[in-house]
Amino acid sequence: MSGMSDYVVFNTQTGEVIRYGICQGAMVDQQVGHINEAALPVKVDPQNEYIDLITRLVTPLKTMAIVQSGLLISGLPNPCKARVEGQTYTVGDGNIEFDFTYPGLYKITLTSPEYRSANVTIQV
Repeated sequence: MSGMSDYVVFNTQTGEVIRYGICQGAMVDQQVGHINEAALPVKVDPQNEYIDLITRLVTPLKTMAIVQSGLLISGLPNPCKARVEGQTYTVGDGNIEFDFTYPGLYKITLTSPEYRSANVTIQV
């Protein structure tokens, strides 16, 4: 595979990996398809890494330091998204409090570009 290169396309506002693969080395820049995207000729593991926006280097994902107390989840990174019951909520202040209508077990998935996804379960 002479002349081939690993590449990553990432979001220039968050560092989140959008797609990655292998292409001809001269075609890495052509992998960009949308506004707020950039490409680098590097190998990346999107399950464990993101692109640091200052250094533009592949960087290990951080672990969220979340705290759950009842229906309140705090210590979330900014920005963060919380997904529960098919709904996605944007968290901008590091905290989210839920108000569930029905009793049950609720699984919340928390995501943020520089962090590993986290799951929290709330029993109501």
